[in-house]
Amino acid sequence: MRRWLALALLLLGLPACGEDLENGAFLERPRVLGARFEIAAEPERAWPAPGETVDLRWLVASPDDTPWTGAFAACIAQPNQTGVPGCAGEPFAIAQTGAPSLDPVASLTLPPAEAFEGTTGELLVVGVLCAGGAPTLEMDCGEDALITEAVLLPMPAAIGGATNRHPTIADATFTVDDEPWDPPPDPLPAAGCGALDPTAALPRVAWRDGEEDPVRVGLTTQADDREEYIETVFGEEVPRMVEAREELTVSHIATFGRFQRLQTVVFDEASMQREVPYRPPAQDDVPADGQTVEMIFVVRDGRGGADWTRRALCLVP
Repeated sequence: MRRWLALALLLLGLPACGEDLENGAFLERPRVLGARFEIAAEPERAWPAPGETVDLRWLVASPDDTPWTGAFAACIAQPNQTGVPGCAGEPFAIAQTGAPSLDPVASLTLPPAEAFEGTTGELLVVGVLCAGGAPTLEMDCGEDALITEAVLLPMPAAIGGATNRHPTIADATFTVDDEPWDPPPDPLPAAGCGALDPTAALPRVAWRDGEEDPVRVGLTTQADDREEYIETVFGEEVPRMVEAREELTVSHIATFGRFQRLQTVVFDEASMQREVPYRPPAQDDVPADGQTVEMIFVVRDGRGGADWTRRALCLVP
């Protein structure tokens, strides 16, 4: 187990949980896009409390719906001055996801409150997610795996009344070219979407040159998603406690074509309504009967809260 944790820490130089997308915001291979703790009794709460059993849910995606499995170790983080996380002791939990799935989830039970005394009050989860293959304690997924993703997730615990809520991008208002855009139908058409009648859940978008005239994807977040909290500010004198308000970072990923930028930041009331330009691929790459384009939006509040949602459109030549 110590070797597993050491290997995970060596991988800190690699981005994780959706921050390693190459080629702009385009999903060209299986990827891990996000993670969150889910508490059954309080689904809006992001920070788990001592003694609770919680679900650790991972957002994964791939162009061809490859299923995933994962294995993880969780420990209480140790205080550090370098910014490099480590464990204060042995892992308190080892968890695995179930059968290969497009929605991998692992359950963890936190230690009691006394275990956090004298610590940062923060958890640390390290492990591996496998697109294909099967995870091992050697941070490997086997020869059959398409992708091996090492993951590291720090998360505060809810101690002494401190807490944090997940933002809810599922409640955000979405538009495409200024028209209302609803969550996608299930299942999405694998091919031939151009023959379907356009709807608010699967609008039809005619190809155009995205450099000159990108598709206008709009999103409007909710004001109460940005919580107020007390932040410790370190300066030349003694640390100060100041009131702060969360910033939201929204990542956006497309399965065909690409977004003009990888992330959008919501930092004040004026930025709640944002537009994210989407650029279709070359016209010759669009099938004559249309191409279903799925888009994934992931929001993070910078303090462990996260949420995600999907939209889809039918791109026709």
